[in-house]
Amino acid sequence: MNIKQHSKNTIIRPLLIPALIMTSLNTYAAADIAGVISPDGKKIAFVTDREGDYEIYVANRDGSNPTNLSFNRGQDLWPTWSPSGSQLAYSHGAGATGQRFVYIINSDGSNKTRLTEGNDPDFSPDGKTLLFTRYGEKGNRSATLHTFDLTSKSLKTLQFGAQPDLVAAPRFSADGKHIVLVATDDTQTNQLVVLNTDGTDPKIIYKTANNIAYIDWSNDNKQVVFSMRTNGNDHIFTISPTGKNLKQRTFGHSNNRYPKFAPDSSSVTFTSNRHGGLGFDGDLYQLSLADNSVKRITKRNLDHQYPSVSENGNRAYVSSQHGNRELMLHRKGQEQHHRLTHSQGFESEAEISPDGRYIAYTTMVGNNKDIFVLDTGTLKTRNVTHSKINEQDPRWSKDGKQLIFSGTQNRQTSIYRVNVDGTNYTQISGDDLWHYRPHWVSEEYPIIFSSPIEGNWEVLAMNQANGEFIELTQNPSADFDASLSPNGRLIAFVSDRSNGSDNIFVMKADGTEVKQLTELTGAVASPRWSTDSQLVYFEADVKGRRHIFSVDINGKHLQDHSLE
Repeated sequence: MNIKQHSKNTIIRPLLIPALIMTSLNTYAAADIAGVISPDGKKIAFVTDREGDYEIYVANRDGSNPTNLSFNRGQDLWPTWSPSGSQLAYSHGAGATGQRFVYIINSDGSNKTRLTEGNDPDFSPDGKTLLFTRYGEKGNRSATLHTFDLTSKSLKTLQFGAQPDLVAAPRFSADGKHIVLVATDDTQTNQLVVLNTDGTDPKIIYKTANNIAYIDWSNDNKQVVFSMRTNGNDHIFTISPTGKNLKQRTFGHSNNRYPKFAPDSSSVTFTSNRHGGLGFDGDLYQLSLADNSVKRITKRNLDHQYPSVSENGNRAYVSSQHGNRELMLHRKGQEQHHRLTHSQGFESEAEISPDGRYIAYTTMVGNNKDIFVLDTGTLKTRNVTHSKINEQDPRWSKDGKQLIFSGTQNRQTSIYRVNVDGTNYTQISGDDLWHYRPHWVSEEYPIIFSSPIEGNWEVLAMNQANGEFIELTQNPSADFDASLSPNGRLIAFVSDRSNGSDNIFVMKADGTEVKQLTELTGAVASPRWSTDSQLVYFEADVKGRRHIFSVDINGKHLQDHSLE
């Protein structure tokens, strides 16, 4: 294998995950969002992070039989159905602010095609044109309005009046004659604007200092729906296209966002955290416009995630079987699985220490993720980071005295380390790469991590002393989430090089002799090794739920441990 080596001065554009348009999204959300009913009323497409990052799912209208449609590494957002129901358009982004792209895909998941740079697309009623925005020079704080002709592949920019600082969430009227969108001027005043499809005759139908987002136009042309911040929470409102009959549709102390009309215009799907969750967390709901009654569609079923094995064979993981995501411990030789945390937040990314006494994990503190350590004997926890940086993916040093982790600040993710008592918080990698899930085996061995080299995810190893790194994988598919075996001989990683589906692979520590261990159709993540280096534990999607599996290094004896 030809291993490519880079010096510490090699600059490669980092592939960053931009904030969602108009509002920010926590890096960990556990959410089903942006649900939209198919034209025949039988299916619902939505965005979910059930598999670790945001993907487009399609399910039956009642939420049953959810299926991952997009399988992209990064953020897949804002699905919209074609009028025939045979296709969906959506936006995908894993690049720096301004790098989002409009994709189109058949409703069965085939023929996925990238069309052009853009965000939040909407089909015209005749299905011939896509309407969308593009980030401007100020990133997601500015955007411009565009259309894309699906037949001629031609792009057009729409100008209207005094161009506002930001336009967002553009939607066609059902008759195809008008567009409604959100516009924000330099005074941060939010406006609902209706204009002709050629950009002429813009009219402000509603104006407020409150934040407006996520709008849609009913198929009967009689109502526009949107979410607006009021009294500390986001709520659903409707208004006529002429600016009359403003009505608040949801109430209370929950956040209610991403409204979309059903095909018959009698109801609206939306996301709410009324049954638990923080910020943008939530499930899909259906709101009847006749009486404002609400029906729940989905329930987050993330179940078991982030397996980790100590040297004595104890397994830590995260489970949502008790509602919130909580830390769990399964001691070797015992049948019982012990719940270790009882918090109102969400624990994630569990990593048990080599001696099995402690579990490092992440949880939200304010608007940031911090790394905590839990004593499995006393159940006492300690915040070891206390910073304004988003910290995640902790890994233990061999002696159990330090943690290595990813930290994101100013949209750049680097590798950090810290002593278990919180001292010696140090950045140990540069800012020239996106460092994803670093694995630190010892001071002598290079750090293994994943990064989008020249736009494609690869597994890399970095020398701590001089910052030089080598590419251990060089494949046109995405290779990521690497984990070195305890004996130092093998690396397990996730790749979608097999028919576009994520699966577990292993290779020698130098990147040679790659072998596929699993042949699964759902997404997989978080490979971790058994103490004897003979098994790889990982999480995998099973009908919309996350289960913990193991497989041996020969690709045999696949076992589902979530059923114990």
